[in-house]
Amino acid sequence: MSRFFVLAYKRSEGRLLGIYESGGVQDAAARRATWEREYNTGAESDVEVAMFNSSSLDELKKTHSRYFRTLAK
Repeated sequence: MSRFFVLAYKRSEGRLLGIYESGGVQDAAARRATWEREYNTGAESDVEVAMFNSSSLDELKKTHSRYFRTLAK
């Protein structure tokens, strides 16, 4: 069964700010819109909010691994 995942990712820090999992596309899209408003308040926002459809979080980590790595500083 497919799941929908919404990720909030801070580019400059290479850090995942949040993960939201849902079984429904409408619920996930609503969360994405909420996070877009919350995180992208400035003209040059540093937060990427993305929505994905995947069979599991483990599968998403394989296909979109950059979101799950933390940049060493």
